[in-house]
Amino acid sequence: MALGIDRFRDPIHGFIELQPIELAIVDTLPFQRLRKIHQLALTYLIYHGAEHTRFGHSLGVMHLASVMVAKDVKTFF
Repeated sequence: MALGIDRFRDPIHGFIELQPIELAIVDTLPFQRLRKIHQLALTYLIYHGAEHTRFGHSLGVMHLASVMVAKDVKTFF
């Protein structure tokens, strides 16, 4: 797929910059499929601001996991 994008704008975390391995994961078809799955099911049909997808949620989770690992590595060494 190779989107060539190495950072995404997130409404909560600002810009999320991806490492090459993370980008390789995001570029897979299963991960891209998450763009079509709504985090809040059919809520977006009633509340237009509820346009959250599993893709955006997963990017945020990946970002937080990266931050946690980076802090643990710095603490460990």
